[in-house]
Amino acid sequence: MNCPRFSPLVRRILFTGAAPIALAAAAQAQTLSSSVGLDGAQETPPVVTAGSGSATVTLDVSTGSVSVSGSYASLGSNQTLAHIHSGAFGVAGGIVVTLSGTGGMSGSFSGGGVLSAGQQTTYRNGSMYLNIHTMLNGGGELRGQIVNLTGSTELGSDPTLVDNAGDPIRGPRIGHATETFNVAMDCSGAGAAGLYTILIKPSCLATPIVGPKGNLWMSGPTLISASGNHGQGVVSFAGGSGITLPNDPSLVGVFYTVQGVCFDPSSSARLSQALVQVIES
Repeated sequence: MNCPRFSPLVRRILFTGAAPIALAAAAQAQTLSSSVGLDGAQETPPVVTAGSGSATVTLDVSTGSVSVSGSYASLGSNQTLAHIHSGAFGVAGGIVVTLSGTGGMSGSFSGGGVLSAGQQTTYRNGSMYLNIHTMLNGGGELRGQIVNLTGSTELGSDPTLVDNAGDPIRGPRIGHATETFNVAMDCSGAGAAGLYTILIKPSCLATPIVGPKGNLWMSGPTLISASGNHGQGVVSFAGGSGITLPNDPSLVGVFYTVQGVCFDPSSSARLSQALVQVIES
């Protein structure tokens, strides 16, 4: 997959080596979902507006079908168009899917389409965004990057993995005290206390593989891991405190994928769902 590579600088700042989990499995169709926040600051160039929006985007990785459901409020002028565009952070790109909006300065938008294999790779790389166009801002008044993708679990009892630093729909931000590099995993579905492992890899979400431990969404070498004991509760990477990333522009746009596993001596270990994030400015 055409995922961004980590530079030696990024590896040195963020990661240490660790051994990956290996699972023998067969492919299975699953979904990717993302909660997206839209604002004027993400536009290229940024737009000063009191408007804001939010949306849920879901992709079926077996069919390429993508669907969007969202709302917006307090726009500076009436909404005219809405789309999914192709483009990385800070880059304006072409239209991929045309969406429908209700118009007005507050309202909703929705719709969907089918992504090609190449477009799915772009999507998994975090290089697509939602754009709300208005009468006074024809190029877009609100933009939201489709990041913080989560891959579905196999069972409802599988561990839940979340970003537990600051705004849950943002990735970590460089030089920021609140939006730190941090995740947490809920092992409360385990049948007994046991061991956990959280893995972080320099890749976007792959097509899922299902095996005896659940859905594996990651591939490639592990860059960092955290492990320890869980008592059927929540465990956090970096002890819940997170890592404040240095204010280094070369880190902006770096992607990584996180997945964890809760080991339970009374039953089979279970993989969590996956999370892909991008480091923001």
